[in-house]
Amino acid sequence: GNLAPDYYVGSVSRWMYGPQGVGLLLCAPHKKDALTPLTVSYFAGKGYNKEFVYTGLADFSTELCCMQSWDFMDKVCGGWKNITQYCAKTAVEMVQILQRMWGTEVIQQTPEAYNRMPVIPLPN
Repeated sequence: GNLAPDYYVGSVSRWMYGPQGVGLLLCAPHKKDALTPLTVSYFAGKGYNKEFVYTGLADFSTELCCMQSWDFMDKVCGGWKNITQYCAKTAVEMVQILQRMWGTEVIQQTPEAYNRMPVIPLPN
């Protein structure tokens, strides 16, 4: 899409098949000065790229896996668009099954409203 957020944070381990504990932070260029890592390292105050590249971490292997995770999604799963379409379709099917089993209604009224994360009340 064309959202262009100031910040985007995601879980590589949860949503992109990456190693446990790996996250993703994207920052719009005009917001970089407002963002600093929590870890104070040798490069503190030396600029965005230096501050985030080295935080004293000894094992960089988890960060290096991000591109391989993206390649896996493209080659094995058919790409991000295919994954989101599959998840949206599965969410609709699961909502229908749970509505029949539990006799409850989904809070969001259309599949577009709940996308891949529907909220459905538990039965009484």
